[in-house]
Amino acid sequence: MIMDNPEMAQMAQQDPQQFEIMFEAEVAKVAAQITQELVQTENANQNKEDPLIKIKQQEIDLRAMDLQRKAEETRFRADQENQRAAERLEFDYDRLAQQDSQSDERLDVAREKLAKK
Repeated sequence: MIMDNPEMAQMAQQDPQQFEIMFEAEVAKVAAQITQELVQTENANQNKEDPLIKIKQQEIDLRAMDLQRKAEETRFRADQENQRAAERLEFDYDRLAQQDSQSDERLDVAREKLAKK
């Protein structure tokens, strides 16, 4: 680019120090331009969602939903088991209360028989 310009080629031969300064300035301009283009490209790419990241996020969401479903199932089963246990306890209590009542009645009958003798 610089060497294509005949004035720059002549300056390189006549005043190498001045040529060096101008050359470095041109290099800096081109580097700044390339850097700016890279930044713009990077910013444009950041706005686009990576399909692999999107798929991975969907997998994570599905796992979270599955874990939540399993936790709800576990809670439901535990509630059912607690309810069954409470019903068994109530049934056992009623049965024992009925047996106690029958036992008391038998004792009363036995006492009455003994009192008649």
